Amino acid sequence: MNIFYEETPSVQWFGTDSGLVRKNLAIDTLQVFKNDTHNSFSNVSNNMISSILKDQ
Repeated sequence: MNIFYEETPSVQWFGTDSGLVRKNLAIDTLQVFKNDTHNSFSNVSNNMISSILKDQ
């Protein structure tokens, strides 16, 4: 894990060398966002996540 961000008490984000992970503690789910070189609309541009910024 490279970076951790707590969006709310029940939603956590983790930046890793293998993509971005969103964990929802309230409903016990994980979503993984990875770069897909075959899809120009991929969720992340690179799998190495080193920072997370809150959207204003």
